[in-house]
Amino acid sequence: MISITPLPPFFQLHHYPLVTSTNDLIRDLVKQGKGRDGLIVQADQQTAGRGRRGRSWVSPIGNFYMSMLVEKIPKQSLQEVAQIGFVASLSMAVAINHLIGRPKTVQIKWPNDLLIDKRKCAGMLLETLPPGNSTDPFFIILGIGVNITSFPEGLPYLATSLKEVQENSNISIRQLLGQFCDDFLPRLKNWRAGNFVDIRKEWLEYACGISEDILVHLPSETIAGKFVDLNDQGQLLLENAAGIRKITVGDVFFPTRRV
Repeated sequence: MISITPLPPFFQLHHYPLVTSTNDLIRDLVKQGKGRDGLIVQADQQTAGRGRRGRSWVSPIGNFYMSMLVEKIPKQSLQEVAQIGFVASLSMAVAINHLIGRPKTVQIKWPNDLLIDKRKCAGMLLETLPPGNSTDPFFIILGIGVNITSFPEGLPYLATSLKEVQENSNISIRQLLGQFCDDFLPRLKNWRAGNFVDIRKEWLEYACGISEDILVHLPSETIAGKFVDLNDQGQLLLENAAGIRKITVGDVFFPTRRV
């Protein structure tokens, strides 16, 4: 049995049975003056959950839905702010692998989707919340959804759940939240100290598709090539006949699988 320990004091948890969207609710808390670094909103169910690029995120009871506020420190650029997605995806991959007891079972698809056997089991959404005035903090909203007990059908990519991967798994939402927070906090501190190089190195150990041929869907085109590396800014380096191209924003697909 996996024990449940209290969250580190850095975090402040607000739990709700039903919300429209944890990202939207955490925005409301900030407007009410209740926002702070490490604030977490966790819900049992969402009626209007969303993922990257405005996609909906189906959110039945039994899966994991949370949003967290991370305060931008003054020296960080907006490009550096986006690196929090790598910190979070790495931490969640480590957490799930620990709980299911199977090292490196969960991999990361650039930039921050989690896959098991190239099937998506978790996704993340980063949104910024700039200050209303010069005295307010600049927050990053980190939204995370994990398929624990079920996953939706009819998606444009292959999906799975932790229960499907490990039929007898009894991982609870609270256990996953606690393990994630334990794994996230030290990596957050390391990143804030300017050590994205450490995050990048560990992230690559979990990266899915390194040295493989991939497709990257960009806003205006789709390009093919080999995923050769992640640079120090978090950009995907894609190699094809035209040379090395740096990708900042895009959706990665594997040619033989709809992921």
